[in-house]
Amino acid sequence: MQKTIWLARLLLERGPLTQAEILQAWCEENAHHTPMARSTFFDNLRRLRQDYGVEVVLHDNGYSLASNPTDIQLLEHLTGLSEEARRLSPTVQAIRLWRPIIADALEQKLCLQMTYRSPSRGTYETLLSPYCLHTVGDLTYVVGRSSRHRECRTFALDRIQYLTLTPSHFKIPKDFSEAAYFHNSLGAYAGPSFQPVEVVIRVSPTLAAYFRSRPLHNSQRETEEEGTFTFHIAITRDLVARLLSFGPDLVVCRPQSLIAEMRSQLRETLRNYPSTNV
Repeated sequence: MQKTIWLARLLLERGPLTQAEILQAWCEENAHHTPMARSTFFDNLRRLRQDYGVEVVLHDNGYSLASNPTDIQLLEHLTGLSEEARRLSPTVQAIRLWRPIIADALEQKLCLQMTYRSPSRGTYETLLSPYCLHTVGDLTYVVGRSSRHRECRTFALDRIQYLTLTPSHFKIPKDFSEAAYFHNSLGAYAGPSFQPVEVVIRVSPTLAAYFRSRPLHNSQRETEEEGTFTFHIAITRDLVARLLSFGPDLVVCRPQSLIAEMRSQLRETLRNYPSTNV
């Protein structure tokens, strides 16, 4: 959740509010029910003024917006989203919200302070040096060096909860290129830690025609045996999910490690469908 925009919306809908009421509202509404620090509160008042030109004033009965625009005008001013766009999916809204900030950081070579919600590691903060934006299907990712991980990582825009420019500059490594970073992978998982191996699959005649017209990966090659394809590709979650999506029309011939992972995924799926007597 973008704290600055959240604060503006809160004051628009419920203001004036005291500082204590605002801090309590954040605690109640954010996913982890954690309180907003007072320093963060004042920092976001400053961001509203500097980044969006929205003044917040303090009266005897609490904080309120100094300007008095209509609801739609203010929300469009803060998010750049039209009423129609706000009815789009959260993923599309996240892309439209965060992409301009990342584009500014890429152009000016400025680091980003980011709060990120990982499905496996919870919510954390990191200082990000963005190298590029990368799109996979309907999802968009930012690739860059994370201070928390001390290496280049890939982050989904729809999992970003807070993002702001910092005055700190960075340099993109001379040996980095988006094409090379994702060359050996399918989907979002990429980088030096994902090393490619030879993958061999066998598919049905119908699926073979599909693969010929729409290659799964840039390394795809069809062997002399019709319906058998090879790839030089890293084994990732995205690859396994993609192969499983073709059902019984696709069989993995090797490597054994990928076969084992496919079997494991299928066993886990079958556990969700226990046998019953009808």
